[in-house]
Amino acid sequence: MMSGPPTSRTNGAKHTVSEVLAAFADAILLASPDVKPGRLQGRSMHVANVDQDGTLWFMSEPEITERDALVGTEAYVVFQSTTRQVFLRGLMALVTEPSEIEARWDARAEAAFPGGATSGKACLVRFSTVEGELWDHRGVKSVRYFLDIPRAVFCQERACAGDQDEVASVRTY
Repeated sequence: MMSGPPTSRTNGAKHTVSEVLAAFADAILLASPDVKPGRLQGRSMHVANVDQDGTLWFMSEPEITERDALVGTEAYVVFQSTTRQVFLRGLMALVTEPSEIEARWDARAEAAFPGGATSGKACLVRFSTVEGELWDHRGVKSVRYFLDIPRAVFCQERACAGDQDEVASVRTY
């Protein structure tokens, strides 16, 4: 187990998970539901919140989430823009506590669930990140990022000569 945030071998920039994921509003959530074991099912999800420790929150409907038996299973989250891709592996949990839903309520949730946060029509899917990868294709030089969640720090490091892309490895303990 690491005792602190990872350090860069080249004294590069550091970014928290929430800083890196701030550029993304939506993701693809992939899981293997109990009803179709071994087969990944994907769904587009709006990110309601990202905690400093790398925990992601998505708004959903309890019936859909329970029907698909996605809760408590290993899952994957994929983010993509024209220059960056993030792939995370973690565990999902269903959260129906009204105070948690209200804390993450926004205009997009209001449009999807007009009855409001306490109507019982909305729930949260909590995604606890275990590990992941970040690719960043913005620069000419390759950079490697490392992330130690729960410390939630990306550290920049020079990649091997000849690498064209920035790659990140993410592991939690």
